[in-house]
Amino acid sequence: MKKNLGFLAVLAMCIMLFFSCDFFDSLTGEGEGNNTETEKNGDKGKEGNGNEYSSLISFDVGRKDTWGKVSYESLETGKRQKYTKLIIDEMNKYPNDFFTKIGLDIIIIGKNLKFEGTFRASVPDNGKKILFMGIRDDYTDDYLKHVFHHELNHYVEYHIWGSHRHDWEPWRKLFDGEGGGGELAYQNGENSNSMVYNPDLPGFLNYYSTLGQEEDRSEMIAFFLTEKGNKSFVEKAEKDNIFRQKSILLFEFYKDKFKYNLFDEYLLLIKDK
Repeated sequence: MKKNLGFLAVLAMCIMLFFSCDFFDSLTGEGEGNNTETEKNGDKGKEGNGNEYSSLISFDVGRKDTWGKVSYESLETGKRQKYTKLIIDEMNKYPNDFFTKIGLDIIIIGKNLKFEGTFRASVPDNGKKILFMGIRDDYTDDYLKHVFHHELNHYVEYHIWGSHRHDWEPWRKLFDGEGGGGELAYQNGENSNSMVYNPDLPGFLNYYSTLGQEEDRSEMIAFFLTEKGNKSFVEKAEKDNIFRQKSILLFEFYKDKFKYNLFDEYLLLIKDK
């Protein structure tokens, strides 16, 4: 009799546990105790993109680049969730089919990324359909976000024009920069200061923008997608006619090629000036 009572008591406890909210939620993935998807996808962007984009993120250290000049180390496991979320949050700023349209298959996140022995925060490789992202302790999150959009624009331009240094005739008429390419900023090692906003530089956002048409366009995209509120960007366009013409060219190009409507409000605003 005692054994039967003991058995019934245990059975009753199991039934109560099964139907309790916490236990049921843990099985279904609902409730406050399961925030894995929220942490991975963040609270930005389009619903559902997080799952899709997480499949594009890899920490594989065995990937070979087109030129045999890229090197990087494995990123520590404890840092992977943070940087996966950081990149996915930035990816969510683009249209749903954007990455399919530009033929980007994978984003490799590693540590101490280098190209030809020089540290880089990112390297686009259209030949392998890879965007390499590099993590270092001295790279801020804001810097990584900026570089992600900058190098992604290089990837976009190569996909469309077959060159990282396309001479776009409408842009050429507005560009009077130094030229020489972005590698000039790396001659004495990586220099993130060249990307600092300079409101007094006519026609350009910063020194890096002057190094080539492609750098000019990439800096504009990166700055616009990472500056909160776009106050400096819009003020620049209001005061600088050359900068305003270039921004309209670039944003209408993105809208035409990718139906990217993020810039519509901005275009309406500056066209009225």
